[in-house]
Amino acid sequence: MAFERKALDAGIDMPRPIAAYASAGGDLTWAGPDLFVSVIRNHLQVLSEHLRVALGEAPAARS
Repeated sequence: MAFERKALDAGIDMPRPIAAYASAGGDLTWAGPDLFVSVIRNHLQVLSEHLRVALGEAPAARS
């Protein structure tokens, strides 16, 4: 929770999943927060691409 408070005090807008994780006592102060954020960002990008294809806004990457 201390990490979340520091981030909010610094004006950093944390994504909701990370904020929820930190609020629940998750430790974001270890050496891997950048990896955690990178993995979340990748999952969101893939989900976004799947949704765009499903909605017909973009062609499928592979046929």
